[in-house]
Amino acid sequence: MDRRGVPYRLIETGQHGAYLPGLRERLAVREPDVSLGGGSDADTLPAAARWAFGLAGSLASRGSLRSRVFGDQDGICLVHGDTPSTLLATLMARRAGLPVAHLESGLRSGSFRHPFPEELIRVLVTRRSATCFAPDATSAANLRSMGLAARIVETSGNTGLEALRDAVTDVEPGSGRVVATMHRVENLHNAKRFDGFLDLLGRLDRPATFVVHPPTDAVLARRGGRSSVEAGGVATSGLVPYDEFVTMLA
Repeated sequence: MDRRGVPYRLIETGQHGAYLPGLRERLAVREPDVSLGGGSDADTLPAAARWAFGLAGSLASRGSLRSRVFGDQDGICLVHGDTPSTLLATLMARRAGLPVAHLESGLRSGSFRHPFPEELIRVLVTRRSATCFAPDATSAANLRSMGLAARIVETSGNTGLEALRDAVTDVEPGSGRVVATMHRVENLHNAKRFDGFLDLLGRLDRPATFVVHPPTDAVLARRGGRSSVEAGGVATSGLVPYDEFVTMLA
């Protein structure tokens, strides 16, 4: 939109507020017009609940929502993906009387349980969108099968792959080290899965690094901390910038 001179209002929901400044710098994205949710990160269930309820409160007054968030401007609200931010932004736009365009629409696993809540969010956002941008033919077919009134546009593009291609331009093949990470709620709070994951890391016959997210760190702290993982010969690391993580994977 910048290249084409299309005016737009950039709104950050703040779901991962602690990481946004670094991402903006990496992606050369300008400062947002509106930043919701503060500068902390919704990386635990209580924090995520506080963040979600805080944003949901914005839906109470249509007039306040339209002026504070959307600047009393008409147009289309473009949302991306299948995160809670996507759903809340969609609900806010609809409440303000704005049509929604959904980027990367039509992706489906076929089960509301896997992944949850992403699969449910995909369907809810799709049904509330005026335009659905499908990344491939399969996604477009999924959308058509729903009998939507929305306009369906097949883009033949995937933002995740585009970000990866952008990051790997100068990456050289690495040493073959295994890089592992785990932060899904259904894994962190399932003792059998969590212990099985750590056991698998400890039995690998190759060097391994466990990149630990803050919620994972909290669970590890109740199980002896990172030192318990490192005692099994697995290196640990905190979160790293995207480019650095891709380099680790090479």
